[in-house]
Amino acid sequence: MNLFGIIREKKKVFVLLLAIIALGIFLRTYHYSDLLRFGKDQARDASIVHNIIEKKEPLPLLGPKAGGTDFQMGPVFYYFQYASASIFGATPDKMAYPDLLFSILTIPLLFLFLRKYLNTNISLALTALFAVSFFAVQNGRFAWNPNSLPFFSLLFLYAFLQLAETAKNKKLWWSLILGFALGIGAQLHTLFILIASVIFILFCAYLIRKKNLKIKWAVLVIAVALLFNIPQIISEIQTKGSNTKAFFQGITQKTTFKHPFPKNIMYDGAWHLQANTLFVAPIGDDTSLHITSLADSFKDNEKGIAGITKYLPDLLRIVFGIALTLGGYFLLGFYLKKEKDVSKKMFLQLLSLYIAAAFFVMIPLSFVLELRYFLIVQFVPFLLLGLLIKFFREKYGQTGLRLSLIVILLLCGLNIYKVASEFNSFLNRDGDVGIAIWSEEKFAGEFILAHTQPEQDVHMVFEPAEADKFIRPLAYFDENIDAPLEHNDDTPLEDSNVAYFSLILDGRKGKDTFKRNLKKSDLYIISDSATYGRLAIYKLELKEK
Repeated sequence: MNLFGIIREKKKVFVLLLAIIALGIFLRTYHYSDLLRFGKDQARDASIVHNIIEKKEPLPLLGPKAGGTDFQMGPVFYYFQYASASIFGATPDKMAYPDLLFSILTIPLLFLFLRKYLNTNISLALTALFAVSFFAVQNGRFAWNPNSLPFFSLLFLYAFLQLAETAKNKKLWWSLILGFALGIGAQLHTLFILIASVIFILFCAYLIRKKNLKIKWAVLVIAVALLFNIPQIISEIQTKGSNTKAFFQGITQKTTFKHPFPKNIMYDGAWHLQANTLFVAPIGDDTSLHITSLADSFKDNEKGIAGITKYLPDLLRIVFGIALTLGGYFLLGFYLKKEKDVSKKMFLQLLSLYIAAAFFVMIPLSFVLELRYFLIVQFVPFLLLGLLIKFFREKYGQTGLRLSLIVILLLCGLNIYKVASEFNSFLNRDGDVGIAIWSEEKFAGEFILAHTQPEQDVHMVFEPAEADKFIRPLAYFDENIDAPLEHNDDTPLEDSNVAYFSLILDGRKGKDTFKRNLKKSDLYIISDSATYGRLAIYKLELKEK
């Protein structure tokens, strides 16, 4: 059923869906520019797009490098930013609009996807949970090439199912949409290239064998996907396949079997379990494994209340993750075997294949995984939760459904609390020091520009290590700004072409440390200063000898 069909059939459902989308939009746009994440990757990309707008560079044929490799993704991420900057203005917050838009569009798309198997009420409840999901909200609030993966991975699966199920006269449109999803998604992350390629080949073969699909439609999908990747094809022709070589070299660099294979599988499984947990219940670290943290707590062997409070949070998270993941996977297999409806069975088959492909592709990456790798399967825990609700409703009737919806409400409350806490921490100058935001970077960048001459080198001195994430993005404003810790504070360059600054995280400790260092060095004096948000910036001058 499409969105227009839902409108005609159930206006109340449509109104509720609109309310859920409106809530999702509010959370994704609240103080959007002020709290926009702006790290070194965002600064690099914004600089490239700004130069394109200024006609200093042509539209690129390739996009950002895949992390830790020389392989470059497709350029569509830059094209999206370029289009947004051309329409709304060439500033980083405007360049991030495409990621915001796709984050919002994922909300109704998830509802349509869930409705292919679950009933309307369960689908609405799960869509509401996704709309307020902390990590879904967070990744919709800044520009980064993987951030739109949830939309394009869902569109890929939804279009695939529609192509298999619709009448002959509609297969053309779904072939075009599937080709679009495949062509764009392949330019956003290497994992999508690997997983979607496996799924497309295997499921197309299955559909052709079942006579649900003709080869011509599969060929059309591939042609459309290639059409959206013409810039990369041109680049490969010009460079004699250098980026393709970098792709295979990158796979070798990122994959590792230094550990026993069973350990790779265990870590991969632990990460899938943790991703499923965090996307619906955002409690705990998103860059390290909870299971290793729990093991460390047990190794410490602390006794009494202190020992219990240390390991209990990780234990509860893991228990919840096991119940959701293993319970959901079991029900996926249970309903797959039980299902008689052809369309619903196909839904479960495609979903099972997709989850399995994601798991096996990530095994070689198991020791370098982080939560961001799982954006391609971000929707999975919501579907698993839906299968659990379906089961409890069938077994315990309305009582099971009511209890399940209470759990959904509690999870929604937990996510909203986490989102609100994040907003408040940054607005109250107490946000995560590992995250630089646009409004503070803009303040520091404009202060530096106002206190330097064109082409003057900028040296940052007295910098604590945690200031690194705030200084590197300043290259967006001035490419002559030094990276932190690369200049010796005690041996300044006596050069009129050098300007000295110090950027510190505001607060008593930071200021006190800065003043002690300044007094100890006896080389600089403060000529001007300003404070904004969490940052304080100082213009320094060399003392006259």
